[in-house]
Amino acid sequence: MQVTSRILVCLGLILTGGCIYHYDPDLEGSRDALAINGKVTDREGYQYIEISRTTAPYDEESERPVSGYAVEIQDDKGNGFPGAEMEPGLYGCWMDQEYLVPGTMYRLMVTNEQGHEYVSDFDELLPSPDIDSITWEIQEQQTADPDISYPGVQFFVNTDCSGEYAKYFRWELEETWEYHSVYPITSYYDGECIEIVENTEWGEYKYRWPIIHILDKPNYDLFVCWESASVPSIYTYSTKHLTSGQVRNYPLHFVSNQSDRLSVRYSLLVKQFSLSEHAFQFWHILDEQSKQRGELYEKQPAQLYGNIHPQNEGGEPALGLFYATSIKEKRLFISPSIETLGLDCEPHNTTNLGLMRWLAGFDTSHYRIYLLGAGSDYANQECFNCRLRGGTTERPDFWE
Repeated sequence: MQVTSRILVCLGLILTGGCIYHYDPDLEGSRDALAINGKVTDREGYQYIEISRTTAPYDEESERPVSGYAVEIQDDKGNGFPGAEMEPGLYGCWMDQEYLVPGTMYRLMVTNEQGHEYVSDFDELLPSPDIDSITWEIQEQQTADPDISYPGVQFFVNTDCSGEYAKYFRWELEETWEYHSVYPITSYYDGECIEIVENTEWGEYKYRWPIIHILDKPNYDLFVCWESASVPSIYTYSTKHLTSGQVRNYPLHFVSNQSDRLSVRYSLLVKQFSLSEHAFQFWHILDEQSKQRGELYEKQPAQLYGNIHPQNEGGEPALGLFYATSIKEKRLFISPSIETLGLDCEPHNTTNLGLMRWLAGFDTSHYRIYLLGAGSDYANQECFNCRLRGGTTERPDFWE
C-alpha cells in the first residue's frame, strides 16, 4: 500500500509538471585532469607523446596542451631515448630502427617542472602480419527512420594472424576521394565595371555596370579536387579464441551515397596496429562506448584504466595510455557505379538588373565570381570551384 501511494504521488507530480525541472550537472570533476598518451611503433623516427589537461564536456576546447615536461622512452635492455617538445603539448623521442625490435618491452617516463614523475607499465612490441586484403560491397544502410535507407559501400579487412603474431588488433582508416565541379569556368566577374551615362527627361543619369569577362575556351583549373579525412570510428578485434587465427571480412566503415565521396574515385588507407592485451582492453572499451553513445538502454560507461602512474607522494592521477605497436598498411582504390547526392547546380535565369543585384551581394574577397556564359544566368559558386567544398586541386602523390 505504501509503494502504491508513492507511485500515485509521483504520477500526480508528473502530470502537474512538478517532476520536471532543469538540471545542471556538476562537471567540475571532469575538468583539468592530466592526460598522457603515446606509443612506440616499429618504424624508425620520432615516437610521439601528447600531454594535455582535459576540460569539461561543454567547453569549446576538448583539451589544453601542457608544455615544459621532460619525457623519455625506456626499453627493457637499459636504453633510454629522451624527447623534446616539438609543439605545445607534443613531444617526440627519436628512435633508430635497431632499437625497435619485436619482443622488446618499452615504457614511458614523464617529469613535470615540479619534479613529479609519471611512469607507464612496460608494454611489449608484438609483430603484426600483413593485411591480406581490403574488400567492399554495395549495401543498403538503414537510417533512424525505418522507411528510409541509403545505398553505399561497406568495407571489410582480411588478415591471417596464425603463427607468432599478436592476437589483438586495432585499425585506423584514412579516406581520400576525388570529386568534380559541375561546370568548367567560361566567364567571370572580378569587380571591374564601366560607367554608363543615360540622358532622361529628368536629366543625366550615371551608373556602373559590371563587366563580364568571357574566356576563349573553358578553363578546368578548378574542376577536379581531392579531399582527405580520418575516419573517427574505432575498430578493434581479438583472435585469441579463434582456432584459425584468421580475420575474415571484419566490417570497417560504411560510405553512403549522401555525399560526393563516391562520385568519381575513392581511396581507403587501412593501418593495422598490433596490441598487447592491456592496450586492447583500453581501446576495446572506447570502441564499445562510442558505438553505444546515445542509445536509451546503453550500459553505464566502463572505467578506462590506463597504465601511467604517479611515482611521487601527492602526485595527481594521470589519464591515458602508453603502448607499443607494429604497423602494417594497405590502400584500396574503387570507382563504384552508384548514384551520389549532387549539388544544386540548376542555372538561375534572371535579368541583367537581377544579375547586377546578385553580384553586388558578394564581398570583394570572393572575387572572381564565375558565371554561365555571357548572359545573365548564374549558379552556386561551389558548382564552378571545387575547392569551396573543402578539397584541394593538388593531386595526392599516391593517387592512381
